[in-house]
Amino acid sequence: MNHYQEQPEILWEPPYGGHFSRVEHFRRRVIDEFILTDIDTSIFLLKEDYNDLHKYSTEDWEFWQDVWEFTGVTSSIPPEKVVLEKEDGSLEFFPGTRLNYAENILRRNDDAIAITAIRETGSVVHYTRRQVRSMVCNVSNALRFYGVRPLDRVAAITTNSVNAVVLALACATVGALYSTTAPDMGVPGILDRYRQITPKLLFSDTEILYAGKRIDLCQKLEQYHNKYIPETSNHSEDLDLVFEQLPFNHPLWILFSSGTTGPPKCIVHSAGGTLIQMVKEWAVVFDTSGDDCLLQYTTLLNLWDRVTILGIGPRFLGELQGSGIKPLEIASFPSLRTVFSTGAVLTPPMYRWVYEVFPKYIYLSVSSDGTDVCTAFVTGIPSLPVYAGEMQGKSLGMKVEVFDPEGKNIEDTFTPGELVCTRPHPSLPLYFWNDKDGKKYHSAYYEKYPGVWTQGDFLVVNPVTKGARILGRSDGVLNPSGVRFGSGEIYAVLERFSEKIDDSLCIGQRRPQDSDERVLLFMKLRTRYKLSPQFEQEIRQAIRTSLSRRHEPTHIFEVTEIPYTINNKKIEIAVKQVISGTTLKPSGTVANPGSLEQYKKYFELEKLIGETNPKPGPPKYDAKL
Repeated sequence: MNHYQEQPEILWEPPYGGHFSRVEHFRRRVIDEFILTDIDTSIFLLKEDYNDLHKYSTEDWEFWQDVWEFTGVTSSIPPEKVVLEKEDGSLEFFPGTRLNYAENILRRNDDAIAITAIRETGSVVHYTRRQVRSMVCNVSNALRFYGVRPLDRVAAITTNSVNAVVLALACATVGALYSTTAPDMGVPGILDRYRQITPKLLFSDTEILYAGKRIDLCQKLEQYHNKYIPETSNHSEDLDLVFEQLPFNHPLWILFSSGTTGPPKCIVHSAGGTLIQMVKEWAVVFDTSGDDCLLQYTTLLNLWDRVTILGIGPRFLGELQGSGIKPLEIASFPSLRTVFSTGAVLTPPMYRWVYEVFPKYIYLSVSSDGTDVCTAFVTGIPSLPVYAGEMQGKSLGMKVEVFDPEGKNIEDTFTPGELVCTRPHPSLPLYFWNDKDGKKYHSAYYEKYPGVWTQGDFLVVNPVTKGARILGRSDGVLNPSGVRFGSGEIYAVLERFSEKIDDSLCIGQRRPQDSDERVLLFMKLRTRYKLSPQFEQEIRQAIRTSLSRRHEPTHIFEVTEIPYTINNKKIEIAVKQVISGTTLKPSGTVANPGSLEQYKKYFELEKLIGETNPKPGPPKYDAKL
């Protein structure tokens, strides 16, 4: 039995067996429809639990119609069919339908709180649904005043604020494509994006508050030669909010890939595809309603008593753990029901830590999603148990499989492989901007396995629990002497040393002169600690015991900084290229580009370790260990 097959610990079970969860309500409604329409009872019998519902969702296109009706999607022209196969073999979802993304988001027009905005200063402002709708109306009419029409691009340089939400929705009312970047991104990074899409208008914050300091953005803005709207209310008072009625596949926004090793991809997503995936996740799978209060990633404490759903990243959780901060010692979380985590690998020890420092009754939901598809591939499911280190199952409508290098499905063998999606779904990107022949799009997702979407993640599925673990990016898979494993497996072991280790990076190195790959582990240690020979041996022993000797790094080094993107994602591929000899110019998405400099010396490994010709592969073992 390999180490993947160890039965994980159950950390949480759904109340009443998950019988009263929203996803179970949806499943029973689908069953009722089959009974009422007198469809073959064999189909009915297939839908006995979530995994059977997932099977139906990936085999019958009517699943998407079920979601549409269950969530009450608003449209001026309702769908007559779910899919239309075109002459070129591609599929069009909900042909003939007319709707507007923003109209569906802004359906309620009452005085219930829609957004609570909290500044770093501690100020708290509540915006009702009526107020948000009015703000969207103002900006929407201002966009029309400035000549913005469907398919025009509108860009923004803005913080996560109520203004960013309003601007995104206003663009959707008009049918314009919206794109945004953070103010702390460097000028080259912003230009890499906006030069490609040539926006008609550019919005920007004029100043931001960071770490208690006000930062003037006007000088940065002078480097752009686009227009922006300084005031919008003067052009839009007393006008009605108009929602352009557009096709299901009308473009909604342009999202950008990380672009750490090259120009970012400009990914165009459809309004209908984004909407149907969003309501599937939030209104079908997760038990959310208009009464919930969702808080995403903050350290401010004045809303803890109201928060029912907390979104928090693995990096932030790691910072809390490493700093010895226990949330239950700060607040009692009387309303908290769910903790969401995504964006990076959440290790089994971190799962256990969450249940030690948050109320034990909370539901921990971990998902693996992507900018590429605006939805999750594997996700949390409130009607199923939570096992340490495992995402609970495949997302509805997403036919996720695990492929080996030859394209064979290996998920029932407890063997890691490529995360692929073998059936189309509504939120596939429409295209890349300025990719006229579609070659970049095809190369990004369909080159490895023709006709099959490859996400680029390294995945293992537990055939017993049906849970899944992401082990890292597949282009960063470690492969010493033909043994394939993900960096996430090493990071999980290092969690037990969080008191000493602040951060780490596990990378494969294979230079032109190397016949095989070696694994290098870089660690940033906390203040007061150094990488002593004894500590290094403790780490090696832990990796050998928890995984195997084949997983042990050839060399372990101490570094002063780990490179990250501005979105807090650890950068492995760029470091792999640097230590393997590729000349790399850091892109504007690298939050700390100077950190890459210290890794260049590891290309000449012989000089660092004093060997004439260090062999790749695992280290020589000390028999005493």
